[in-house]
Amino acid sequence: MKVRKLSAILLAGALLTSTAVVSFAAEESSQTESTDSTQSIVDESGNLKIEGTVVTGVTEQGKEAKEIKIPEGVTEIGDSAFYECTNLTNVDIPDGITSIEFAAFYGCTSLTSVTIPGSVQTICRMAFDGCTNLTSVNISEGVKTIEGLAFRDCTSLTNITIPKSVTTFGDETFIGTAWLENKQKENPIVIINNIVVDGTTCTGDVVIPDGVTSICDWAFNGNKNITSVYIPEGVTSIGIASFCSCTNLKTVYIPKSMTYINNNSAQDFPAAFAYTEISDVYYAGTEEQWKEVNPTQRELLGFENATIHYNYVAPTDNESSTDSNSSDSETSSDNSTTESTTDSTTESTTDSTTDSTTDNSGSESTTDSNSSGSTTSPDTGVAGLSLTLGVVALAGAAVVISRKKH
Repeated sequence: MKVRKLSAILLAGALLTSTAVVSFAAEESSQTESTDSTQSIVDESGNLKIEGTVVTGVTEQGKEAKEIKIPEGVTEIGDSAFYECTNLTNVDIPDGITSIEFAAFYGCTSLTSVTIPGSVQTICRMAFDGCTNLTSVNISEGVKTIEGLAFRDCTSLTNITIPKSVTTFGDETFIGTAWLENKQKENPIVIINNIVVDGTTCTGDVVIPDGVTSICDWAFNGNKNITSVYIPEGVTSIGIASFCSCTNLKTVYIPKSMTYINNNSAQDFPAAFAYTEISDVYYAGTEEQWKEVNPTQRELLGFENATIHYNYVAPTDNESSTDSNSSDSETSSDNSTTESTTDSTTESTTDSTTDSTTDNSGSESTTDSNSSGSTTSPDTGVAGLSLTLGVVALAGAAVVISRKKH
């Protein structure tokens, strides 16, 4: 009997202890959730009051602020942190911030200018999407990545400073901006830091200029006005949907330097040449090297019915073809990266996306060249390359092997 009583007492004690532990854990969890979801407060001077290192949002009162100073010690501006703060005209982003996350300043329609410090590694997707009054963006040396749609529909944006440190651009990063529209008028191939970021206004036979190293995601997407593309030696990759839905594109020249052609590796997006009907592919390497470009050996989408011509050798006059509308397309690589639409006439408008302005900030040139050979005349560029294929083969300059895909 005593044993039973003792067991009952011990059991009751255990239950009470367990309840206390659960209660404490629940209270701790509640406090944690409260801290994580607490929105930052902006005082009358525009100072952001925040606990922790991540800005997760602002209170309704904070949304009324016109100027906001983010305090030292903050390392991240979180997803949608200042989402539709429509009264915000100026934000002070301190050095130490490492990322500006998804849609952080989405719809801040009164924001007029922003300086992004070099501590920021990534400007994430849609970070400044829809900031319709944003006119000037100064991106400091050190920033490495600008993701897709980061500045989409910033319709007033005319001046962008992009440092050489930026080596990755996402899809349609600048679509809907005045800056991009003006760049397209200067030259239909828009190049930043040797990366083709846009070619949607090109027509006919397109010649990518020497010095380019990659063609970014969605660069020529939906362009139904191009018929052939010559990609020079030195280009190593073609991104997601780069030439997707270019329905009149029939001929593609691919260099031996190519190591990657997107073939729908990201299932949510189309392959580089999806929804095209390429008839001829001229590849500078061997058949074995071609297999390395497409290691899965799954048919490259868009190339299903194409004849692959291996060991293709470009004509010796290719350089002059590429520069057909330019006297000096190899522009110096150490000019300013300031992407100004107002001072761009200081550079040769026929050969350069050297994206520079007269107020050099010490940044390097965003590109070596944006040759207006992007769209060539009938007797130059890719058309000329096609005509000389037979001559090159007969001269023994290359062994051209054709393989018809079925």
